[in-house]
Amino acid sequence: YLDMSIRMPKKLNFFETAIRTEIKKRIQRGKVDIFISYEDLSDGQVSLKYNESLAAEYLEYFKQMEEKFGIENDVRVSALSRYPEIFTMEEGSEDTDELWKALDGAVDGFVTTRTAEGEHLREDILAKLDGILEMVAFIEERSPKIVAEYREKLEAKVKELLEDTQIEENRIAAEVILFSDKICNDEETVRLHSHIHGMQKILQESNRKEVCDVIYSWKNGK
Repeated sequence: YLDMSIRMPKKLNFFETAIRTEIKKRIQRGKVDIFISYEDLSDGQVSLKYNESLAAEYLEYFKQMEEKFGIENDVRVSALSRYPEIFTMEEGSEDTDELWKALDGAVDGFVTTRTAEGEHLREDILAKLDGILEMVAFIEERSPKIVAEYREKLEAKVKELLEDTQIEENRIAAEVILFSDKICNDEETVRLHSHIHGMQKILQESNRKEVCDVIYSWKNGK
């Protein structure tokens, strides 16, 4: 569940596999974008390198060309120095300890922030679950009263329509039973209790950091 994207200078590309491996140990899910910029401000970070063997090869081939084609070999040092790879600029080796230290600091900050936000979301979800339980309890308490109120209204309406005519108690009871069956929500409230308690158990008893990571990733669509 981890989608990782890394952007960094080409000179650091050889670190990519190691970076991915290290981050996977700390972050298990979500979309993670990593941007690395690098500038070496230390002294002597660039040096000039002279390829003597390559210069000797150039001169040897020039001599062969002179003998083969009978032309003057007029190559000077200044001209030879401009041929490819005679002189090259090399950057000094990177301080890998500093690079890893910077990466560790960034990952630590990210994980700490993500865990804190996930914790706040966890608490918010738990509070909302408590609120839903209160609503379910109200519905369970209210349901029997609704049936009784319906019976009273039905009897009052029938008496109003029939006036002095005798009310058939069985007919009233049958109508009340039909209404009660229509509004019965026992199955729904039982299922709600099951889902809510299951969610509470996951949020309260599971690995706190893992739960926070999951909630953060879900909330942020990552």
